[in-house]
Amino acid sequence: MIRKWVGIILLIISLTSCEQEINNKNLMFSLIPNESKIVIQINDLDYIKSFITNNELFSNTYFSRDSLNNLINRINIHESKNSGLLSFSAYGKNNVAITFISKKNFSDSLKMQNNESYKYNKYEIFKENSYYKTYLDETVVSSSSDIIIENIIRNYNSKKRGI
Repeated sequence: MIRKWVGIILLIISLTSCEQEINNKNLMFSLIPNESKIVIQINDLDYIKSFITNNELFSNTYFSRDSLNNLINRINIHESKNSGLLSFSAYGKNNVAITFISKKNFSDSLKMQNNESYKYNKYEIFKENSYYKTYLDETVVSSSSDIIIENIIRNYNSKKRGI
């Protein structure tokens, strides 16, 4: 009888822990901006940096390699954070934003040089030069557009999916 209860408790614990990981992944995907034209799941950021730098075709596209490398360097992605979602989104008339969504870890920080912040729907949005960052529970969202960050926060609060 006791073995049966121990088995049931272990089964419940294992199912609960699996569900948490699924929810975290779903959260990241649900934060992708609505008007995203390209979404890339990054499993190895170093490879992507190398690809952007060395690929001629990519550097000749609308999303120039300088802009993307700038975002990657500016949003201060720590070496230990090697995965996330990279999104290219249209907003306004002719604007394109680059957004990076990843899990938060202990090393997340902003470069503290002249950064500003403001609150939007109870969440702090940090600005450094022309890039923005916010924290939504265990997720970090960094973008070249404050409008995209605000839309993500609004969707998150109303429990709407991004794309």
